[in-house]
Amino acid sequence: MKIASEAGGAGSVIIAAQNATLSGGSGNAILGGNNHNLSDSNTALVGGLNNTATGGKFGGAIVGGQQNTLNTQQGGMLGGYNNTIAGSQWNATVGGNTNVVNGSQDNVIIGGQSNTVSGLVTQTVIAGGSGITATQNNTLYTGNFVATGSA
Repeated sequence: MKIASEAGGAGSVIIAAQNATLSGGSGNAILGGNNHNLSDSNTALVGGLNNTATGGKFGGAIVGGQQNTLNTQQGGMLGGYNNTIAGSQWNATVGGNTNVVNGSQDNVIIGGQSNTVSGLVTQTVIAGGSGITATQNNTLYTGNFVATGSA
């Protein structure tokens, strides 16, 4: 276990992780996983492989997944592969592959592949689908949509 000066700023820790780098910032944690890179503040990387949180932002977390990149404040990523959140705040990705949230706020991408929320788009959700680009605020985007039920 590495603590504080060995592992970044004050109150930072690396526990049970292999080949992890923790530099700068304070109040950070890398817990498990392999090949992580963390240089934010008050941010956590938990499990997973090759995840990165950089850019001097704060209050984010990546839990699981592989090759995810977090460069935002108060955002989060749960699982997934090769997803990116950058230049924005209060966004999240859950699962999925190669999804991007960039320069926007209050958005979520749930699953899917190669979906994008960028620019000034706010309070939007992309649920599944492939190749969807969000262009409107307060909107739910999805791939083929089927609703069933009984009266």
